[in-house]
Amino acid sequence: MAPGTDNLIKLLRRVTLDDHNEVLQSAEAVLKTSKDDIQAQHIKIVALLKLDRYSEALEFLESTKNQDLEQRARLERAYGLYKLGKWAEARHIASQTDDAGRGLKHVEAQAAYRLEQFQDAAQLYAQLASESAEVENEDVDLKINIGAIDAQLQWAGQGYSVRRSKPTREDLEAFETTYNAACGSIARGELRQADILLKRAIDLCNALEDWSEEEKNAECSPIVAQRIYVLSKLDKLDEAAALYQKLPLESISDQITRTIARNNSLLFSKEASSNPYMLQRLFQTPESKDINDIPFQFQANLFQHNRYTQDLMVSKSAGVARSTTKYLTKEPMPTLSSKVNTISVMNAAAHVQNENKDKPEFKVILGLLEKRPKDVGLLMTIIQLLMAAYHPGAALNQIQKFMKRLEDERDFDVRFAPGLVCLLVTLLQRQGQKEQIRMELKKAARYWRGRGENKKRKAGGGSSGDGNALILLRVAGTELVKSNNPLDISRAKGIFETLYAEDKNDRVALAGLVAATTTTSTDEDKEIMMLKKGFTPIQQLTSGIDPGALEEAGIPIPLGKPEQSSSSSKKPSSKKRAAEEGNAEPGEVNKKRRTRQSRLPNEENRKKPIDPERWLPLRDRSSYRPKGKKAKIKAAGLTQGGIVVGTGAGDGGSGSGAGGLESKAEKAKAKSGKKGKR
Repeated sequence: MAPGTDNLIKLLRRVTLDDHNEVLQSAEAVLKTSKDDIQAQHIKIVALLKLDRYSEALEFLESTKNQDLEQRARLERAYGLYKLGKWAEARHIASQTDDAGRGLKHVEAQAAYRLEQFQDAAQLYAQLASESAEVENEDVDLKINIGAIDAQLQWAGQGYSVRRSKPTREDLEAFETTYNAACGSIARGELRQADILLKRAIDLCNALEDWSEEEKNAECSPIVAQRIYVLSKLDKLDEAAALYQKLPLESISDQITRTIARNNSLLFSKEASSNPYMLQRLFQTPESKDINDIPFQFQANLFQHNRYTQDLMVSKSAGVARSTTKYLTKEPMPTLSSKVNTISVMNAAAHVQNENKDKPEFKVILGLLEKRPKDVGLLMTIIQLLMAAYHPGAALNQIQKFMKRLEDERDFDVRFAPGLVCLLVTLLQRQGQKEQIRMELKKAARYWRGRGENKKRKAGGGSSGDGNALILLRVAGTELVKSNNPLDISRAKGIFETLYAEDKNDRVALAGLVAATTTTSTDEDKEIMMLKKGFTPIQQLTSGIDPGALEEAGIPIPLGKPEQSSSSSKKPSSKKRAAEEGNAEPGEVNKKRRTRQSRLPNEENRKKPIDPERWLPLRDRSSYRPKGKKAKIKAAGLTQGGIVVGTGAGDGGSGSGAGGLESKAEKAKAKSGKKGKR
């Protein structure tokens, strides 16, 4: 053993493990006498890291130019790079060798987490959890970190890769795991459950006896800030405002969380809600120089979205249109990036606000789509406007033309994106085009199966596609297995075989595989397949059912109200006039229809006898007396319903009417006689 190392060991015996300054001084004292002592150099690097002097530790490591020291201090180097925000370099160094220790795997997993490579981080932590722990309470830290990654996967839209979506009893034992479970509920939109979990997390944190009040406030404040957000989303603004007044913002060490809490408080601020200019002045964006205070991508997108929205509220549409157009021209199209497509929507809103109000919104956005024909964000905006105006046919036409353009440009990754295919299928379903739905799902399934096989061949095995594509394959297989076409059923069988190869425990894939083989397999083969795949045979499921007893029991009829009888069920449900008593059912009482009060005569006229000729016209009644000379002469020639005198049927005459009415011939004779010569 070298003399410098002996002196270092003697010096370290006189200091405590927590006194890193003394350890650093002891190591530097040894290095003054033995400059190339690798153990003293290593101890100095560790002491500098313990004192949060990460840059000095890395500079000292680089200055030694000792390959053995670099190999020996690989963990310390990766950790220093991680703390300085150089996550890509840290992960590269931590993953250089296959025989890396648990410390390097922890650093690699944390670096992948900060790089938002959540699936890789989840795999690394699952590998660490499957191995035995080397440090006390390491299993607790692993459980907390795995819960945080599951929540981030939900936020990133990758919930299909989460181990479990519902919190278990173990998750509710510590406030950290309860808080992670609440964040997962928020990402899934389960806000009421999230509120309950956040309250429990706060109670568990405050119940810790070995912590001081400052430590409790530091841990509870971010949880309270998250609960304020949940209460705001639940429209409990008064409760959220009261909770914000009690929140000690200074105790939140993370500036991102502190800024988010301040911005969320603007929602229930009367001053900011009534004045958009005041809202813009009070709104804050994180501007910390600390590399560890960089927000995650979904947080940064929300900050940017809120900033653009406030600019539009204060009529800065021209500036928003210029900045968003400049950004979009640098981005490749088409893209499935939520950030790019959100900015495209803000660009459309700015152009609509900036244009003449007489021009319809739809035409403004259509003009933008002609300039950017492969912009997914503009397509979503147009479809949203058309559906809001109840024009599903026009929306279907727009997305079909967009898909055709993508096929012509061979942008198949976006053309068969699960979200766009789902939107197209939904619009086709509203139009009742079942055959088109089947054709679309058939093409999408063919593309994703082929892409998955290519990825498998390149990677030498593994997954054949992402989770959203697997969900799309499941929907396509379920639709194709309903077809009567043998080719469609064969395709469905191939799809379910792909899904079963991805996950041996996928019971939907197993059921689909069994359903797709029913047309070609015998009953015996199907039973063997069910037993082999883990399904319970039908005979076993129906073994306790007696068909004869079921047939004898008959069909159960739900009981009605006690006052209802069998005769009452035969009554017509319409509000038409009831049948006559003679045609009424037994037990029915034919109620008399009540006369409306407005149709009754006055009280003084009710005692008079009713005129039997009241339905006849006035001049046809017997009581009619004409007025005037001409009217009396005219009335004398009317019959009034009487019998014709002298010209009736009994007299054998032709009958010209009562009152001595003359015929036309007689009238002509009398008329000509008057004009004769004397």
